[in-house]
Amino acid sequence: MILKKICASNNLLQRKNKPPLPCARVSIIGSRHASEKELLEAEKITKILIKNQAVIVSGLAKGIDTVAHQTAMKYGGITIAVIGTPLNKTYPKENTEL
Repeated sequence: MILKKICASNNLLQRKNKPPLPCARVSIIGSRHASEKELLEAEKITKILIKNQAVIVSGLAKGIDTVAHQTAMKYGGITIAVIGTPLNKTYPKENTEL
């Protein structure tokens, strides 16, 4: 698959005694007020990316961003949340557990 070829050819810097993140990182962003169909599509796309060992990167907003993180975690993927708040505050509050 294409992601495997990219990973194989990518020379990543490693942190001392720690492996690097898998090489492919994909940002999934979308509406905070997504329809049910859009949420299902975001979940479907995230599952495909996780199966191909991509790291999911998204904001922590409700809607598409939330679905991307939840789906990544549900299927054993790696997810990175990009936040615009201090580390001791979560917005929106309903995403505190994420």
